[in-house]
Amino acid sequence: MRILTFVPRLDLNDGGVVRAVIDIANALVAQGISVCLLCEDSKDRDELDPSVELQSLDMGTVSGSQNAIRVEGLIRDADVVHLHQVWLPANVYLSKLADQLNTPVVLSPHGMLDNWSLRQKRLKKRAFLALYRRHFRKRISLFHCTAEAEKQQLTKNLGVDADHVAVVPLFIDPNLLSRPSNRIHDDSTRSSIAFLSRVHPKKGLEILIEAMGLIKSRGIETTLRIAGPGDQRYVNRLKDLVRRLGLEDRIRFEGMIRGDDKLAFLDRSSVFVLPTHQENFGLVLIEAMLRGVPTITTRGTDIWKELESANALITRQDAAGVADAIATVLANTENWSPNRRMLTDWLDQNTLVRQYSRLYERALRAA
Repeated sequence: MRILTFVPRLDLNDGGVVRAVIDIANALVAQGISVCLLCEDSKDRDELDPSVELQSLDMGTVSGSQNAIRVEGLIRDADVVHLHQVWLPANVYLSKLADQLNTPVVLSPHGMLDNWSLRQKRLKKRAFLALYRRHFRKRISLFHCTAEAEKQQLTKNLGVDADHVAVVPLFIDPNLLSRPSNRIHDDSTRSSIAFLSRVHPKKGLEILIEAMGLIKSRGIETTLRIAGPGDQRYVNRLKDLVRRLGLEDRIRFEGMIRGDDKLAFLDRSSVFVLPTHQENFGLVLIEAMLRGVPTITTRGTDIWKELESANALITRQDAAGVADAIATVLANTENWSPNRRMLTDWLDQNTLVRQYSRLYERALRAA
Protein backbone atom coordinates (compact mmCIF):
# COMPACT_ATOMS: atom_id res chain seq x y z
CA MET A 1 0.00 0.00 0.00
CA ARG A 2 1.19 3.51 -0.82
CA ILE A 3 -0.03 6.59 1.08
CA LEU A 4 0.30 10.16 -0.21
CA THR A 5 0.17 12.60 2.71
CA PHE A 6 -0.06 16.39 2.45
CA VAL A 7 0.76 18.99 5.07
CA PRO A 8 1.61 22.60 4.13
CA ARG A 9 4.71 23.02 6.29
CA LEU A 10 6.92 20.41 7.86
CA ASP A 11 7.82 22.76 10.70
CA LEU A 12 7.45 21.58 14.31
CA ASN A 13 6.99 25.19 15.40
CA ASP A 14 3.49 24.87 13.93
CA GLY A 15 2.48 22.47 16.68
CA GLY A 16 0.97 19.05 17.15
CA VAL A 17 -0.40 18.46 13.64
CA VAL A 18 3.10 18.40 12.16
CA ARG A 19 4.32 16.13 14.96
CA ALA A 20 1.41 13.78 14.27
CA VAL A 21 2.09 13.71 10.51
CA ILE A 22 5.77 12.90 11.08
CA ASP A 23 5.02 10.19 13.64
CA ILE A 24 2.37 8.53 11.45
CA ALA A 25 4.70 8.50 8.42
CA ASN A 26 7.65 7.13 10.40
CA ALA A 27 5.60 4.39 12.05
CA LEU A 28 4.05 3.28 8.75
CA VAL A 29 7.32 3.02 6.82
CA ALA A 30 8.88 1.12 9.71
CA GLN A 31 6.26 -1.56 9.03
CA GLY A 32 6.86 -1.61 5.27
CA ILE A 33 4.04 0.72 4.17
CA SER A 34 5.13 3.19 1.49
CA VAL A 35 4.60 6.86 2.38
CA CYS A 36 5.12 9.92 0.17
CA LEU A 37 4.93 13.22 2.04
CA LEU A 38 4.02 16.30 -0.01
CA CYS A 39 4.66 19.69 1.56
CA GLU A 40 5.52 23.26 0.64
CA ASP A 41 8.22 23.83 3.28
CA SER A 42 10.30 20.92 4.61
CA LYS A 43 12.19 22.68 7.41
CA ASP A 44 12.14 19.69 9.76
CA ARG A 45 12.77 17.00 7.15
CA ASP A 46 15.46 15.52 9.42
CA GLU A 47 12.68 14.29 11.72
CA LEU A 48 11.48 11.93 8.97
CA ASP A 49 12.61 8.34 8.58
CA PRO A 50 14.85 8.20 5.46
CA SER A 51 12.39 5.71 3.95
CA VAL A 52 9.69 8.39 3.75
CA GLU A 53 9.67 9.91 0.26
CA LEU A 54 9.58 13.70 0.47
CA GLN A 55 8.19 15.90 -2.30
CA SER A 56 8.43 19.69 -1.93
CA LEU A 57 6.01 21.76 -3.97
CA ASP A 58 4.40 25.21 -3.76
CA MET A 59 0.68 24.38 -3.84
CA GLY A 60 -0.14 28.01 -4.60
CA THR A 61 1.34 27.59 -8.08
CA VAL A 62 -0.15 24.19 -8.93
CA SER A 63 -3.21 25.02 -10.98
CA GLY A 64 -2.49 25.32 -14.69
CA SER A 65 1.24 24.60 -14.41
CA GLN A 66 3.69 21.75 -14.82
CA ASN A 67 3.32 21.21 -11.11
CA ALA A 68 -0.28 20.13 -11.72
CA ILE A 69 1.00 17.23 -13.81
CA ARG A 70 3.42 16.35 -11.04
CA VAL A 71 0.69 16.35 -8.37
CA GLU A 72 -1.59 14.31 -10.60
CA GLY A 73 1.17 11.72 -10.97
CA LEU A 74 1.66 11.52 -7.20
CA ILE A 75 -2.06 10.94 -6.68
CA ARG A 76 -2.20 8.30 -9.45
CA ASP A 77 0.68 6.45 -7.79
CA ALA A 78 -1.04 6.44 -4.39
CA ASP A 79 -3.58 3.97 -3.06
CA VAL A 80 -4.90 6.55 -0.58
CA VAL A 81 -4.44 10.32 -0.15
CA HIS A 82 -4.26 11.40 3.50
CA LEU A 83 -4.98 15.09 4.14
CA HIS A 84 -4.60 16.95 7.43
CA GLN A 85 -6.46 20.01 8.80
CA VAL A 86 -9.59 21.62 7.39
CA TRP A 87 -9.16 25.29 6.50
CA LEU A 88 -6.76 24.77 3.59
CA PRO A 89 -7.63 25.61 -0.04
CA ALA A 90 -4.96 23.09 -1.07
CA ASN A 91 -6.97 20.32 0.60
CA VAL A 92 -10.01 21.27 -1.46
CA TYR A 93 -7.91 21.14 -4.63
CA LEU A 94 -6.24 17.82 -3.76
CA SER A 95 -9.46 16.09 -2.71
CA LYS A 96 -11.20 17.22 -5.89
CA LEU A 97 -8.34 15.96 -8.04
CA ALA A 98 -8.18 12.67 -6.14
CA ASP A 99 -11.93 12.21 -6.64
CA GLN A 100 -11.50 12.73 -10.39
CA LEU A 101 -8.74 10.10 -10.40
CA ASN A 102 -10.78 7.67 -8.27
CA THR A 103 -8.23 7.74 -5.44
CA PRO A 104 -9.81 7.59 -1.97
CA VAL A 105 -9.15 10.43 0.47
CA VAL A 106 -8.80 10.33 4.26
CA LEU A 107 -9.10 13.66 6.08
CA SER A 108 -7.81 14.17 9.64
CA PRO A 109 -9.34 17.44 10.98
CA HIS A 110 -7.17 17.40 14.15
CA GLY A 111 -9.92 18.94 16.25
CA MET A 112 -10.61 21.82 13.86
CA LEU A 113 -14.29 20.84 13.71
CA ASP A 114 -14.61 20.65 17.50
CA ASN A 115 -17.13 22.99 19.14
CA TRP A 116 -14.52 25.31 20.68
CA SER A 117 -12.53 25.58 17.45
CA LEU A 118 -15.60 26.51 15.42
CA ARG A 119 -16.38 29.37 17.81
CA GLN A 120 -13.04 31.00 16.97
CA LYS A 121 -13.10 33.26 13.86
CA ARG A 122 -16.64 32.09 13.54
CA LEU A 123 -17.72 34.07 10.49
CA LYS A 124 -14.79 32.96 8.34
CA LYS A 125 -15.29 29.32 9.27
CA ARG A 126 -19.02 29.49 8.65
CA ALA A 127 -18.34 30.95 5.21
CA PHE A 128 -15.77 28.23 4.43
CA LEU A 129 -18.12 25.45 5.51
CA ALA A 130 -21.00 26.98 3.56
CA LEU A 131 -18.84 26.79 0.43
CA TYR A 132 -17.20 23.42 1.01
CA ARG A 133 -19.41 21.37 3.36
CA ARG A 134 -20.95 19.52 0.41
CA HIS A 135 -17.51 19.10 -1.16
CA PHE A 136 -16.13 17.38 1.96
CA ARG A 137 -19.18 15.15 2.34
CA LYS A 138 -18.90 14.04 -1.28
CA ARG A 139 -15.15 13.75 -1.83
CA ILE A 140 -13.77 12.58 1.51
CA SER A 141 -13.91 8.79 1.60
CA LEU A 142 -13.32 8.61 5.35
CA PHE A 143 -12.78 11.11 8.16
CA HIS A 144 -10.13 10.21 10.73
CA CYS A 145 -10.58 11.33 14.34
CA THR A 146 -8.20 10.57 17.17
CA ALA A 147 -10.81 10.34 19.93
CA GLU A 148 -14.48 9.39 20.30
CA ALA A 149 -15.26 12.87 21.65
CA GLU A 150 -13.82 14.43 18.48
CA LYS A 151 -15.91 12.07 16.35
CA GLN A 152 -19.11 13.08 18.15
CA GLN A 153 -18.44 16.77 17.53
CA LEU A 154 -17.42 16.25 13.90
CA THR A 155 -20.52 14.25 12.96
CA LYS A 156 -22.73 16.92 14.49
CA ASN A 157 -20.93 19.99 13.16
CA LEU A 158 -20.23 18.72 9.63
CA GLY A 159 -23.39 16.67 9.33
CA VAL A 160 -21.70 13.41 8.28
CA ASP A 161 -22.82 9.93 9.25
CA ALA A 162 -20.91 8.23 12.07
CA ASP A 163 -20.14 5.33 9.73
CA HIS A 164 -18.15 7.82 7.65
CA VAL A 165 -15.71 8.43 10.54
CA ALA A 166 -12.94 6.22 11.95
CA VAL A 167 -11.28 6.70 15.34
CA VAL A 168 -7.58 5.83 15.63
CA PRO A 169 -5.24 7.44 18.20
CA LEU A 170 -1.95 9.11 17.36
CA PHE A 171 1.46 7.51 17.71
CA ILE A 172 3.78 8.32 20.58
CA ASP A 173 7.48 9.05 20.31
CA PRO A 174 9.27 5.71 20.95
CA ASN A 175 12.11 7.63 22.64
CA LEU A 176 9.75 8.29 25.55
CA LEU A 177 9.88 4.59 26.33
CA SER A 178 13.30 3.52 25.08
CA ARG A 179 15.22 6.14 27.06
CA PRO A 180 15.05 5.62 30.83
CA SER A 181 13.64 8.43 32.90
CA ASN A 182 16.17 10.51 34.82
CA ARG A 183 13.57 12.03 37.10
CA ILE A 184 15.19 13.84 40.00
CA HIS A 185 13.52 13.94 43.38
CA ASP A 186 15.43 16.62 45.26
CA ASP A 187 13.85 19.70 46.80
CA SER A 188 14.56 21.88 43.75
CA THR A 189 12.50 19.76 41.37
CA ARG A 190 9.61 18.73 43.58
CA SER A 191 8.21 22.24 43.24
CA SER A 192 8.74 22.72 39.50
CA ILE A 193 5.61 23.08 37.36
CA ALA A 194 5.99 22.46 33.62
CA PHE A 195 4.03 23.70 30.60
CA LEU A 196 5.18 22.34 27.24
CA SER A 197 3.13 23.12 24.15
CA ARG A 198 2.60 25.74 21.49
CA VAL A 199 2.21 29.09 23.24
CA HIS A 200 -1.25 29.89 21.89
CA PRO A 201 -4.45 31.37 23.37
CA LYS A 202 -6.26 28.03 23.20
CA LYS A 203 -3.78 26.43 25.62
CA GLY A 204 -5.12 28.34 28.65
CA LEU A 205 -1.84 29.95 29.70
CA GLU A 206 -3.56 33.03 31.12
CA ILE A 207 -5.46 30.70 33.45
CA LEU A 208 -2.24 28.96 34.50
CA ILE A 209 -0.41 32.25 35.14
CA GLU A 210 -3.32 33.57 37.24
CA ALA A 211 -3.32 30.24 39.12
CA MET A 212 0.36 30.82 39.91
CA GLY A 213 -0.67 34.09 41.57
CA LEU A 214 -3.10 32.17 43.79
CA ILE A 215 -0.43 29.57 44.55
CA LYS A 216 1.91 32.36 45.66
CA SER A 217 -0.76 33.87 47.91
CA ARG A 218 -1.10 30.49 49.65
CA GLY A 219 2.60 30.50 50.48
CA ILE A 220 3.45 27.54 48.25
CA GLU A 221 7.00 27.82 46.92
CA THR A 222 7.04 26.70 43.30
CA THR A 223 8.15 27.83 39.84
CA LEU A 224 6.51 27.54 36.43
CA ARG A 225 8.61 26.81 33.34
CA ILE A 226 6.87 27.53 30.02
CA ALA A 227 8.40 25.84 26.96
CA GLY A 228 7.17 26.00 23.39
CA PRO A 229 7.07 28.23 20.32
CA GLY A 230 4.58 31.05 19.94
CA ASP A 231 3.74 34.33 18.28
CA GLN A 232 5.98 36.94 19.89
CA ARG A 233 3.15 39.44 20.36
CA TYR A 234 1.16 36.90 22.33
CA VAL A 235 4.23 35.87 24.33
CA ASN A 236 4.79 39.54 25.21
CA ARG A 237 1.19 39.86 26.43
CA LEU A 238 1.73 36.87 28.70
CA LYS A 239 4.95 38.39 30.03
CA ASP A 240 3.05 41.60 30.75
CA LEU A 241 0.51 39.57 32.76
CA VAL A 242 3.37 37.94 34.69
CA ARG A 243 4.75 41.40 35.56
CA ARG A 244 1.35 42.75 36.60
CA LEU A 245 0.91 39.83 38.98
CA GLY A 246 4.43 40.18 40.38
CA LEU A 247 5.46 36.69 39.34
CA GLU A 248 8.71 37.42 37.49
CA ASP A 249 10.69 35.35 40.00
CA ARG A 250 8.34 32.38 39.64
CA ILE A 251 7.70 32.05 35.89
CA ARG A 252 10.26 31.47 33.12
CA PHE A 253 9.72 31.33 29.35
CA GLU A 254 12.15 28.84 27.82
CA GLY A 255 11.16 28.81 24.14
CA MET A 256 11.09 25.83 21.77
CA ILE A 257 12.66 22.58 22.97
CA ARG A 258 12.77 19.14 21.38
CA GLY A 259 14.53 15.78 21.43
CA ASP A 260 16.70 15.06 24.46
CA ASP A 261 16.09 18.57 25.80
CA LYS A 262 12.35 17.87 25.88
CA LEU A 263 12.85 14.62 27.79
CA ALA A 264 15.18 16.38 30.27
CA PHE A 265 12.64 19.20 30.67
CA LEU A 266 9.91 16.70 31.60
CA ASP A 267 12.21 14.70 33.85
CA ARG A 268 13.03 17.84 35.87
CA SER A 269 9.34 18.55 36.49
CA SER A 270 7.25 17.56 39.46
CA VAL A 271 3.90 18.47 37.87
CA PHE A 272 2.81 19.00 34.26
CA VAL A 273 -0.11 21.37 33.67
CA LEU A 274 -2.03 22.08 30.44
CA PRO A 275 -5.31 23.93 31.20
CA THR A 276 -6.32 23.80 27.54
CA HIS A 277 -9.51 25.08 25.96
CA GLN A 278 -9.28 22.50 23.18
CA GLU A 279 -7.07 19.54 22.22
CA ASN A 280 -8.30 16.80 19.96
CA PHE A 281 -5.62 14.49 21.36
CA GLY A 282 -2.94 16.28 23.36
CA LEU A 283 0.20 14.26 22.67
CA VAL A 284 2.21 16.28 25.16
CA LEU A 285 -0.04 15.14 28.00
CA ILE A 286 0.74 11.52 27.20
CA GLU A 287 4.43 12.35 26.80
CA ALA A 288 4.54 13.85 30.28
CA MET A 289 2.70 10.90 31.80
CA LEU A 290 4.97 8.38 30.08
CA ARG A 291 7.94 10.13 31.67
CA GLY A 292 6.26 9.59 35.03
CA VAL A 293 5.19 13.21 35.63
CA PRO A 294 1.90 13.78 37.52
CA THR A 295 -0.32 15.56 35.01
CA ILE A 296 -3.15 18.08 35.30
CA THR A 297 -5.47 19.09 32.45
CA THR A 298 -9.10 19.94 31.71
CA ARG A 299 -12.03 18.48 29.81
CA GLY A 300 -10.86 20.66 26.94
CA THR A 301 -8.91 17.68 25.62
CA ASP A 302 -10.96 15.07 23.77
CA ILE A 303 -9.11 12.21 25.49
CA TRP A 304 -9.64 13.47 29.05
CA LYS A 305 -11.48 10.29 30.05
CA GLU A 306 -8.58 8.10 28.93
CA LEU A 307 -6.10 10.36 30.71
CA GLU A 308 -8.18 10.32 33.89
CA SER A 309 -8.22 6.51 33.74
CA ALA A 310 -4.40 6.65 33.68
CA ASN A 311 -4.45 8.84 36.83
CA ALA A 312 -4.27 12.35 35.37
CA LEU A 313 -6.08 14.96 37.44
CA ILE A 314 -8.88 16.61 35.45
CA THR A 315 -9.77 20.03 36.82
CA ARG A 316 -12.03 23.00 36.19
CA GLN A 317 -10.86 25.47 33.58
CA ASP A 318 -10.40 28.48 35.81
CA ALA A 319 -7.55 29.86 37.90
CA ALA A 320 -8.98 28.68 41.23
CA GLY A 321 -9.59 25.17 39.94
CA VAL A 322 -6.09 24.91 38.46
CA ALA A 323 -4.50 26.31 41.64
CA ASP A 324 -6.41 23.78 43.76
CA ALA A 325 -5.28 20.95 41.48
CA ILE A 326 -1.63 22.03 41.63
CA ALA A 327 -1.76 22.28 45.42
CA THR A 328 -3.37 18.84 45.64
CA VAL A 329 -0.71 17.18 43.51
CA LEU A 330 2.22 18.99 45.14
CA ALA A 331 0.98 17.87 48.56
CA ASN A 332 1.42 14.22 47.57
CA THR A 333 2.87 13.55 44.12
CA GLU A 334 3.04 9.78 44.70
CA ASN A 335 -0.76 9.57 44.71
CA TRP A 336 -0.78 11.03 41.21
CA SER A 337 1.83 8.82 39.55
CA PRO A 338 0.66 8.07 35.99
CA ASN A 339 -0.41 4.57 35.00
CA ARG A 340 2.17 4.13 32.24
CA ARG A 341 1.14 0.53 31.54
CA MET A 342 -2.38 1.58 30.63
CA LEU A 343 -1.07 4.23 28.23
CA THR A 344 1.45 1.93 26.53
CA ASP A 345 -1.16 -0.80 26.06
CA TRP A 346 -3.59 1.71 24.55
CA LEU A 347 -0.97 3.25 22.25
CA ASP A 348 1.08 0.18 21.35
CA GLN A 349 2.82 1.03 18.08
CA ASN A 350 2.26 -2.32 16.35
CA THR A 351 -1.42 -2.23 17.25
CA LEU A 352 -1.77 1.32 15.92
CA VAL A 353 -0.06 0.44 12.62
CA ARG A 354 -2.65 -2.30 12.12
CA GLN A 355 -5.43 0.18 12.94
CA TYR A 356 -4.09 2.70 10.40
CA SER A 357 -3.81 -0.06 7.80
CA ARG A 358 -7.46 -0.97 8.40
CA LEU A 359 -8.38 2.72 8.20
CA TYR A 360 -6.82 3.00 4.72
CA GLU A 361 -8.40 -0.30 3.63
CA ARG A 362 -11.75 1.01 4.79
CA ALA A 363 -11.22 4.20 2.73
CA LEU A 364 -10.46 2.04 -0.33
CA ARG A 365 -13.73 0.15 0.13
CA ALA A 366 -15.67 3.40 0.62
CA ALA A 367 -14.30 5.06 -2.53
